[in-house]
Amino acid sequence: MDPETKILNNEIIKMSLNKLTVDERNLFLAREYYGYSYEDISVLLDLPATTIKSRLFRIRKKIVQSYEGRGKDE
Repeated sequence: MDPETKILNNEIIKMSLNKLTVDERNLFLAREYYGYSYEDISVLLDLPATTIKSRLFRIRKKIVQSYEGRGKDE
């Protein structure tokens, strides 16, 4: 991947993350960036692991929709 494409992709990812709520962004980053397990996050948030998985599924879906819709509402 050339540097220009990499920069563009990073900007798109940042824009997608900024469209999430603070709680959604923190949950997503805890799992995907920091590598916490579902179980670790569920203990930290005092929620069942299944709830964490469901929320992350919806968050990922929002990110994909934001990515696919980039430029349409900006």
